[in-house]
Amino acid sequence: MLTSKFLVLTSKFLMLTLKFLMLTFKFLMLTSKFLMLTSKFLVLTFKFLVLTLKFLMLTLKFLMLSLKFLMLSLKFLMLTLKFLMLTSKLWNLHASCGIYIEVLEIHECCRKCQIVRKPLKINIFGHYQYYYVYFCDLIKYIMTDRQLNYLRMVPVERGVLDSSGNVGYWSGNPYVVAAKANVQSIFDQILVDAGLTEADLHGNTTNKELLWHDTAEMGVHMNIGTKVWAENKIVPDPVLAEMMHYTMTDLSRGAIQEVLVSMNFILGKVNLIPVLELPNVNITPLQITNYTANIAALTLANPQFRIAQVVKSAATGDIVEKFVLLKKAMAKQDNLIHTYRYTHKVFVESYDNGRIIIDLGKTMKTEEAVLHPREHVAWFHQKYLPGDTLTFRNHSVLAKVKVFLNDSTDVPTTGGFVIDPEHEFKMAIPTDFQCPFGHYIIVVSLSDTDDANVTGILAKGKSASSAPAPPLI
Repeated sequence: MLTSKFLVLTSKFLMLTLKFLMLTFKFLMLTSKFLMLTSKFLVLTFKFLVLTLKFLMLTLKFLMLSLKFLMLSLKFLMLTLKFLMLTSKLWNLHASCGIYIEVLEIHECCRKCQIVRKPLKINIFGHYQYYYVYFCDLIKYIMTDRQLNYLRMVPVERGVLDSSGNVGYWSGNPYVVAAKANVQSIFDQILVDAGLTEADLHGNTTNKELLWHDTAEMGVHMNIGTKVWAENKIVPDPVLAEMMHYTMTDLSRGAIQEVLVSMNFILGKVNLIPVLELPNVNITPLQITNYTANIAALTLANPQFRIAQVVKSAATGDIVEKFVLLKKAMAKQDNLIHTYRYTHKVFVESYDNGRIIIDLGKTMKTEEAVLHPREHVAWFHQKYLPGDTLTFRNHSVLAKVKVFLNDSTDVPTTGGFVIDPEHEFKMAIPTDFQCPFGHYIIVVSLSDTDDANVTGILAKGKSASSAPAPPLI
């Protein structure tokens, strides 16, 4: 009996054990399925993260492209705004003249059927730009300052050729005669198309130029008299003496507005001299009175270039093409004149000097000199700052020159930059001078036998000159 009970219990135990194993197997099966599902979920999660990352990268690229597009749009809007501002300044309808220029400073009245040159000062986002505009209801072509400067050069060059000392060199050469006539013909056609005369290119009369020259001479006399008085009066005034540094070059060249400022400055200082002391410096009250009247007359005369001719023709479409022809004709004439260099060097140098085109503008000053062997000059005293630019031209055929910066008029013993004959460079101050900054530009001839013909053009800030920069050393 006990054995049978034991067997029954044993069988039940085995049955329960088998059920437990079966349940355990099912649990393991469910666990494996759960793990498989979990792995699939993780794989899907990873794929989702990869896709999310790709989406974010695409979104970032899209945002970057959008930002670039916005920046380009902003630049376009700024350019459009500048264009609209410039357009609104330049072209407004005028009842009597067709085209009217809104200007801040008007030198000429607008009259029907006249060409008028007016200076424009336009503020574009805080930066002032200067323009010269020519207009009329018949003529729509705006001639550039570069073209006008070129036109001014042609009569000067013709005057060199026609001078009594030079005409004999070329008048018997039919090639030169024909080339000169061709230049004159094209030049005359351009003047007719633009409604100009030669007088318009250099002023309507020579009286204004003579007035300017006479006033400059009087100003130099007043300047040196005031300087001498400041140095020799009972209590010397070295500051005033130093201020009286104006030369004929300062008062006879450059922009007329700046020259008038200098002339009025001299007038104010010469009036400090007591009447009884004027004879000590060879100045008379009458001279001061005449100098004052000349300044007033020069201010009213305003001898800058201007155009006030009635338009006879509106045929301006070919002006640009005719300028091309004029430059080719001038180049042909140049080549013919240069054949005389070996036998008549001075004549050719005079011709080349007349060929120089210099545009001084409002922010530029110029100096010219012919230096004898080993001679030197000092230019532009206290008229420039670091960052300004000097365009220097050595027109000489043989003579080399050297330029320095210095705080006195003496030639420094070190530094400086050598400029070969028939070369020009655009030189940054003081970087390209290879010496420390100084308030004088010193130019010295290095030749022992030949004269050096040199020109310096000083520009505020960077220059638009086409001359190359000095080579790196």
